[in-house]
Amino acid sequence: MRQHRKFTLVELLVALGVFSILLVVFMQIFSGMRLAWTNTEKRSDSHYTARIAMDMLSLLVGSMYYTNAETETLGKTVQFPFKLKRSDADSSKPAALYFASKTNIDLPGTSSVRFIGVQYATPVSSDFKFGLSDERKELHALYLTVISNAEKDYSGENSISSTNKDIYHRFWPAPVFLDKNENASDADGALEYLVEVLDAKLKPQSSGVLEAVKLLDRVTEFRVRLFDAEGNEIDGSAKETSRMPQSLEVSVSVLSDADFETWITGGKNEEFRLKNQMTFTRHVHIGNRWKMEDKYDKY
Repeated sequence: MRQHRKFTLVELLVALGVFSILLVVFMQIFSGMRLAWTNTEKRSDSHYTARIAMDMLSLLVGSMYYTNAETETLGKTVQFPFKLKRSDADSSKPAALYFASKTNIDLPGTSSVRFIGVQYATPVSSDFKFGLSDERKELHALYLTVISNAEKDYSGENSISSTNKDIYHRFWPAPVFLDKNENASDADGALEYLVEVLDAKLKPQSSGVLEAVKLLDRVTEFRVRLFDAEGNEIDGSAKETSRMPQSLEVSVSVLSDADFETWITGGKNEEFRLKNQMTFTRHVHIGNRWKMEDKYDKY
């Protein structure tokens, strides 16, 4: 009769130890794969959100509405607005962009022309904090601010909000407002006022609600470069410019939720940011559009 050999206690303990080691190894591999999958999903979400924001920004910028010509209306010079501000005199520094856009995007107002602000709120410069302070929820974000018209009635002011009236009629002066708006012919003054009002929409109101739309969270860079018809950069070393470009290059960099938290808590390590951020760049052609705006266009 054949005798079956049984496992000894030592052999069982060794087998159990080997199995435990293999189990730990497999768990680590599975955990690493799961973490990689989660991070990939989060990066994909950030990638998708950033692409949507860039698509909308490209549409608004591509529909820019302005004229370089001096249009005389009622003896007043009218100029459509454009302004680029940077946190420092360098085209690689954070930027804020202000312009008029004749767009079909569903924005407030009955006019096809809206005044648009695209502001990057960042701790880099006090001018770019806009009164915001929460680094995780408010700063490191790209905002969209909009000024739209109210219904216009030249027979009186009742149907025109005071803010919209001030903004629209600094660029499109009408007889009933000329005696109330001494700066109607001052293009520079009108432009500064426009920037001031758009920026004010980012300052926290008494209700604590911002009059702005947050386009993108966890933004680490937002840069705008301007080019002329020959492809030469315009005012690349200027902190502010209102020169009309024929094309723009817009670039935005973002971190995923997990990477952003690691970056903030880790003291904003530059090497970590450059390694993990995703950068999106769009070049938007505008063209010599002002040649088509040779007559006064009522809004």
